[in-house]
Amino acid sequence: MSSKNNTRILFLFVLFLMLFSACEDDSDLTDLTEDRENFIGTWSVSENCQKKEYNVTIEKDPANSSQVIIQGFLHIVNCDNPPQAIIAGSSIQMLEQEICSSSFPYTVEGSGKLQNNTINFNYYKKDEADSLNCSAVFTRIK
Repeated sequence: MSSKNNTRILFLFVLFLMLFSACEDDSDLTDLTEDRENFIGTWSVSENCQKKEYNVTIEKDPANSSQVIIQGFLHIVNCDNPPQAIIAGSSIQMLEQEICSSSFPYTVEGSGKLQNNTINFNYYKKDEADSLNCSAVFTRIK
């Protein structure tokens, strides 16, 4: 009988350890939300592919607390599905995606780093005619 009790105690102890280690610190989720706040706003963009300047607005993605939506990217104003990007710390990552499918369809992918109200952003864009590797500097307006 003592052996059964020892087995039960051992089982409960292991179960307790597994439950305890499964807990997650919610402060990391708060950090992601705070990181995203640093990117929200209007930015002036100067890029090497189109050789022009234009503005974009980076907005919160209501569906994902670590993600943003970039309105006006590539100087496309009426884009039905603008690019989304993930924020982690001072980095922004735009996973490969098709944007503006009903007006000017592009496939884009890129990444950048925020430092002192400037985002240095490198990206790839592909449309029906061209595939280009580009770089851009986003400077905060407001």
